[in-house]
Amino acid sequence: MTDITFEITNKNFVEWFCSNGGILSSKIAFKDYSFENAGRGIVALEDIEEFNNLYKINQWFPLIICLMYESQSKDSLWKPYFDILPTEFNTPMFWNEDELEELIGTEKIGRDDTENSFNEYLLPFIQARLFREKGLSQMIATKKINKGEQIYNTYGDLCSSDLLRKYGFVDENNIHDIVEINGQFVVDNLSVEETNKKEKVELLLEEDILDDVFILDTSNNLPPDLIITVKVMMMNKVQFKVLKEMGKFPKPKMIPELKNPLIELLKKRLFEYRTSINSDEEILMNKNNISKKLKNAIMVRLSEKKILQNVIDFLVSWEPENVIDKKRSNKRIKVE
Repeated sequence: MTDITFEITNKNFVEWFCSNGGILSSKIAFKDYSFENAGRGIVALEDIEEFNNLYKINQWFPLIICLMYESQSKDSLWKPYFDILPTEFNTPMFWNEDELEELIGTEKIGRDDTENSFNEYLLPFIQARLFREKGLSQMIATKKINKGEQIYNTYGDLCSSDLLRKYGFVDENNIHDIVEINGQFVVDNLSVEETNKKEKVELLLEEDILDDVFILDTSNNLPPDLIITVKVMMMNKVQFKVLKEMGKFPKPKMIPELKNPLIELLKKRLFEYRTSINSDEEILMNKNNISKKLKNAIMVRLSEKKILQNVIDFLVSWEPENVIDKKRSNKRIKVE
């Protein structure tokens, strides 16, 4: 987009926005950030204090349905708004099959779920009549913004896979990253007694211990419910019988018997990705030569693999407290 076109579309949008009930602060303006591999953004024209209102707009109707309906008309009231929207989208819903294969191994991202939601909730409204409703939407500064700073809208504490799935981008070094381990995957890989496997699963489900997925995050801590689930699934017939009779589940505390099974479980989960950590890091070293979609896919799967590997490394080096204390007591103390 040329500078002239950018300015014209901005001017048309602001005029349209304000003439249709919107209120835009005089302290902000649109700015082209395409040179930073971004798009249209907002910049502070002067210092903005916390709680200052940046814009207000009446909530006329559910926005997505409105856009779907209005976009069909060349004379739409919303045309100035459509003109500033991007023409390409980077969320996985719009990826082709080859691009989606780069996300193999990730549990949270799936185009099918997005399309199902679209078909179930939005598609029936395409031919519906739209009505304006009372309400107000407004953007408010949550902290002081200095003149010349770009203004960012927070998306919340989302992991990389959620950012990509919902908004089409990924943050580097995201402290909120997670990796999911499917509950069925745990059950299938950690049952030593197939004869009462189903009964164990039913009992764990009744107690809300066995989840659809278990979450590992950047803290590298094992979820308590995962530890309990693993302990129960590894019980022999006698141990499981005692559990049912006593009705007392094991504590979510790491024990030596869990070390190797958990390591093997997480290694199997890690093998679900088609690439290694090293190969992904090598590709990202030349990130200027790859597409944005591939870069985002690699960053998502790499963050998940690193979490898995970190937990594996922790388990490999883990020792019970009594063993650690014994080693400490056996150390020679140098006497001066």
